[in-house]
Amino acid sequence: MTRSQGETIQVSLGSSANAVTAHLLNLQGLGCTPGGGGDDNESNVAFCEPSTTHSLEDNHWVPRVLLVDEPTRFFASSQVSQQQQLLSQAHQSPSPFVVEPVDTSLSLRHDEPQAWDTFFNSSSVLAHSSHSRYYQATESRVNYNASASNPRHVVWDEAEEEAEEDEYERSDRLHREQRQWRQQTEAPLQEQLGALAESNPQPTSWMEYLMPPYSSRSKVALPYSSQSHMVAHWDRYNASSDEQAWKEDVLFEKVRHLLEDCDTCQGVTITTQGHGMYAGLATALLQEFQQECKSAGRLTFYITNPEPSQDATNEDHDPDAWQPAHVERVRAGISTGLAWNDFTQNSHAVLPLRLPETGGASLFESSAKLALALEASTLPFRLGSKDQRRPDGSLRSQIGLQNAPFYGHGGGDDRWGSTAQKLTFGEFLAMLQPSPRYSVLELDVAEAGSFTNSDLYDQWKAGTSVERDLRMRHGGSDSQRGRQAPPGNWLQDTSKGGILTSRSLPLASSDVTKMDRSLQYHYSLSTAIRPVLHGDMSQYLTSLVQGMGIQYRPERSMCTVVDQTVGRLTHGGYGAGAYWSLFVKHDTPVVAVIGNTSRPYKYLHQMATGFKTVLGSRYRGYYQRDVLNGVFPELEDCHEALANNWDLVELYNPPDGSGLGLGGDGDIDL
Repeated sequence: MTRSQGETIQVSLGSSANAVTAHLLNLQGLGCTPGGGGDDNESNVAFCEPSTTHSLEDNHWVPRVLLVDEPTRFFASSQVSQQQQLLSQAHQSPSPFVVEPVDTSLSLRHDEPQAWDTFFNSSSVLAHSSHSRYYQATESRVNYNASASNPRHVVWDEAEEEAEEDEYERSDRLHREQRQWRQQTEAPLQEQLGALAESNPQPTSWMEYLMPPYSSRSKVALPYSSQSHMVAHWDRYNASSDEQAWKEDVLFEKVRHLLEDCDTCQGVTITTQGHGMYAGLATALLQEFQQECKSAGRLTFYITNPEPSQDATNEDHDPDAWQPAHVERVRAGISTGLAWNDFTQNSHAVLPLRLPETGGASLFESSAKLALALEASTLPFRLGSKDQRRPDGSLRSQIGLQNAPFYGHGGGDDRWGSTAQKLTFGEFLAMLQPSPRYSVLELDVAEAGSFTNSDLYDQWKAGTSVERDLRMRHGGSDSQRGRQAPPGNWLQDTSKGGILTSRSLPLASSDVTKMDRSLQYHYSLSTAIRPVLHGDMSQYLTSLVQGMGIQYRPERSMCTVVDQTVGRLTHGGYGAGAYWSLFVKHDTPVVAVIGNTSRPYKYLHQMATGFKTVLGSRYRGYYQRDVLNGVFPELEDCHEALANNWDLVELYNPPDGSGLGLGGDGDIDL
């Protein structure tokens, strides 16, 4: 199979990270497979290149991913045993993607059937069928027969005639089978999924909403569980001897298998949570990828507020738990400082993420909203290589570039920085980093459902040449609001009159001024939107580029526009699409902005300050005990990491005179 741009690999570590990754894999699978998007032909277009994120395994598109978690997290309820029975009825041979039935004594769920169990089983039948949207038939080979009188002679005419007849009969048979399957299996199950989605089921395990076909090799269970008392320090950063052997024999071996499946690995994304073991494993994986594929880009998604454990919750209510609280503070401060040092040293870019904390949303809902933004923001290197056009010849997707030292794949202009249809993973990272030293990113989103497409377009074109041209055509005055207000006010935080909410910086910041973009340095900005277009795509690109460039003046900027809302993407998309109606409507737009600015300065400064504090004499006893137990490295290594963190803080220092330097309150819990 021809692969034009190279493959990418994803690794996810921890339950909170896997929850986001599961939703993201669902969206990626829908984006790279056509069919089921609606009644019109445009809804059936696959905008993304499947080989970038998926590989073919037994004729099914399977995500190229490793999901690392505790052993108990991989046990679904006993109802998954129904899936094997349903699949065996639909196939003559057992599917390699069947989720094996597990011992009910190991299940984390009750044995009583629940709404999500039926949802999960129905989705699996749709996803794993030979008529599924994820299924792709391989090219059949013609077997020529040798002559009976001369083994070296091939009867070409008879073989070609038989091949033509067999191909015709096979095509007709497959067409009848597919039509019968859609009428008798797909339609009833799709209707059932829609009814179940409206009943608002809430799954408890991230594995239960991982809907596309996935290989059993993607599941990587840790050698022990946090519920086991056999492990003295679950939140250790350094690997123990047993864990080191497991990494070499199991984890790194699976990594090598993923790399062997790639013709050219162009990029790696690692999603990890919190601090401790998962952060240490992420560092080891980054170093392994750096050795195995030095030319591949490395992007780290760092979830800084993971799902709290039950033990930690109980300790907070225990008045005698002051000593464990000090131990936790020391480990959190040191592990966070080490993680930031290692991630920035071994990754090309690090994107800290925080799950939405408002409204008491469950992990299922909050991780889904975060995945929507990540899917949109990573579109530039996932878009298909083929020219995607509407019936009238206009483009369905396009990337606008400003101050770009390359043209991008399929660029239609010879000027230095213009438009492109697709970027490679390396070009995507280069747009986010005008210099390799600037490796800390931030993510801002427009809350899904808060704005309509027309409202957003009015915000984007305000103050731009698009609005001025439209006003002049209708006889408007130059003294109107568009002339007075500079473009790009929509990029401000909601507290400053904009439309964005940070998914990287702390939400409980007491100093609203520090969120003002106009007072910051902007090294790069990248905006991605999934709207229903109301006009020419060039007007969207012009408005977005001017909005980012005129007021904030980034060294590089990029905007990605796709004429497909997430509602069209997920509608009729089997289980991977049905449950999205819980969060978004059919025409809900998604807006995601990745920035490389000085706004994370306060967070980085408080992280380094906390790292320095727990390395001081007050907590020296706690630290020395963890060093002896192999939890942390020696003091000299920690001091080196602290020095690198302070260098990072100085690099992201805001402009002089902006009032955003040292001082102020609003401490961040690390």
